[in-house]
Amino acid sequence: MNTAEDYGLVVGINDYKNEPYSPLFGAKRDAEDFLQWLKDPGGGNVPAANVDPFMKLSDAAGSEPMLSHLLILLAALRGRAPKGKKRIGRRLYLFMSGHGVSPKGEMDEAGLVTVDAQGPLNTFLPGKQSADLFSLAARFDEVLLFMDCCRVTHVLLDPFKIPIPENPDPAAAAKVKRFYAFATGFGNTAREAEHGGAVRGIFSRILLDGLKAAPTDKNGRRTTTQLRTYLETEMGKIKIDGEPLVPKFPGSDEIVLAEGLMSTLSVVRLTFSQPTAAIEVLDGGNGLAPVQPGDLTQVADGMRFTLPFGKAFVIRTADAARTIIIKTEKEEIDATL
Repeated sequence: MNTAEDYGLVVGINDYKNEPYSPLFGAKRDAEDFLQWLKDPGGGNVPAANVDPFMKLSDAAGSEPMLSHLLILLAALRGRAPKGKKRIGRRLYLFMSGHGVSPKGEMDEAGLVTVDAQGPLNTFLPGKQSADLFSLAARFDEVLLFMDCCRVTHVLLDPFKIPIPENPDPAAAAKVKRFYAFATGFGNTAREAEHGGAVRGIFSRILLDGLKAAPTDKNGRRTTTQLRTYLETEMGKIKIDGEPLVPKFPGSDEIVLAEGLMSTLSVVRLTFSQPTAAIEVLDGGNGLAPVQPGDLTQVADGMRFTLPFGKAFVIRTADAARTIIIKTEKEEIDATL
């Protein structure tokens, strides 16, 4: 996979000084961890020259990044296009963490609050609009956006239009693949928590885990399809005030993140010993939590599906009349229920 034309823009803001925004503890660390993955040859493998100039962390004085600093970053990135051309490269990653808002009437937008926000002056950079600036003009073939911030709403907070003129190219934009992932839904709060002795954004931590270790497909590829499933599954296991965390995906095309990996899925060919209408699959190592098999296909005498490699599962009929246990220790498993 040729990543020489890949770029990244990474922002993390902890140091808020003005009411009503209190300081955060994990946003800068999350941004640094994402940057590390971006430049890792075993991760995004993005050239340092294509991401270091577009990295912005808040300073202890709380003097940056202001909204103007981030607008300058976006303009500088757009300026990487060759003279007379629109296309900059193959793939763009955007990662933003900090306090967040959702302006009224924009349920698919998440805004990153900048350090100059105070009182009625709610300065923020719209994340989706920032990504669309590059996708709608087809400046990249693929655009990935990750927003680890709240999406709380303020009745008087109007939408903000990024003051960078751009002419959309509908025909070219239709060919651009987009994957946009937000830590939470419209009107809700993103969370950070201590993990491994350090405070981290929950979404960012699980995102990094998924980018490194989400199950591959049967062809040894890790794609945004597997990443989305991983985020939804792992975040759904965490409950705050009795409610599971639910990420949102306003753009969800399939983009290949890594390939040529050892398959992390087993293909199960399940034969029924007698007519069976439905089955349940339970995780034998996680308190018999329900599992959704992948690539589920009905065949003449049973079913074919995939399950994560290297685990134990309980498979039973919907009425629990018949039960078997399988261990996914091979790439292909034949079993009878």
